[in-house]
Amino acid sequence: MPYIHGKSIIKIAIAEDHEMFRELVSAHIDTIENCKVVIQARNGQELIEKIRDKEHIDLVLLDISMRVMNGYDAATILREKFSELKILFYSIFDHELAICRMIGCGGNGFIHKGASTSELRKAIYDVMKSGYSFSGLGSNIFSQINNWKRRKLHFSKKEIKFLQ
Repeated sequence: MPYIHGKSIIKIAIAEDHEMFRELVSAHIDTIENCKVVIQARNGQELIEKIRDKEHIDLVLLDISMRVMNGYDAATILREKFSELKILFYSIFDHELAICRMIGCGGNGFIHKGASTSELRKAIYDVMKSGYSFSGLGSNIFSQINNWKRRKLHFSKKEIKFLQ
């Protein structure tokens, strides 16, 4: 069943390598109206495997820095296999290059790990309602937010290696 804003349960998967943080965030999300965490994963690879086994996921809350498979690589694979899936990155990395990479691999939004719980709720609802949420980013590189969904950045493997 497709998601209907305000009327459907938002089925959420979370990928975070720190167990306590993952469990705390998941428990909080479960208290948000119309939200339910249905998958918890330690890394991108585990997340992809678990999503393949689930019937339908609406949104992924995805950490960037994880062992085995990081968030960028996981998002790229998820975007290819599940194009309708919304991807909300969350990280301590909020510099322009990180944000550009999030957008480039198909992210629909970003929230800083230091954000408040009300900001997390707003980001989840914004991504599900409008398709994006990059609030709190003041740089003029992001002034064209309405075009982000259509614009994709593509990095070659060589460019990614250089950037890393």
